[in-house]
Amino acid sequence: MKLNSILVISRGKASLGRMFQGYLQYFNKGDIQITVASTDIRTIHPLALDVMFEDGIELNQNLTVDFNKNILKTFDYIYILGYVAPEIIESLNGIPFEQYEITDPLKSDSYLNTLERYHTAREEIKKICIDLAGSFNLVKS
Repeated sequence: MKLNSILVISRGKASLGRMFQGYLQYFNKGDIQITVASTDIRTIHPLALDVMFEDGIELNQNLTVDFNKNILKTFDYIYILGYVAPEIIESLNGIPFEQYEITDPLKSDSYLNTLERYHTAREEIKKICIDLAGSFNLVKS
């Protein structure tokens, strides 16, 4: 399948959308636009930066936009990470999408547990992005 633009929708507090974007950009040959839209905040969590940096991926240059229905028209495919409100799903109006449940790193009781959950989420996201990059012929040669 040939895609020109992908939208990743997620809640922004854990920065999972930016992690997803970072991996897809890493595996991307450069001919696809990847945008992250957040349903709440747009800041990046410092532990997301840390665990991605461990894999050689810097997220500082990845920007997030606020989610609104008007931006949907410009994307070929949408990936939704974690829970989003049902009205967001309804607003997609037939645009193809997939939804993934990713470990929420912020549902923990300590720093070490949060860090461990960020590593788990990173590996889940990396596997999804490797599979997607292969299916869309995006893998770098």
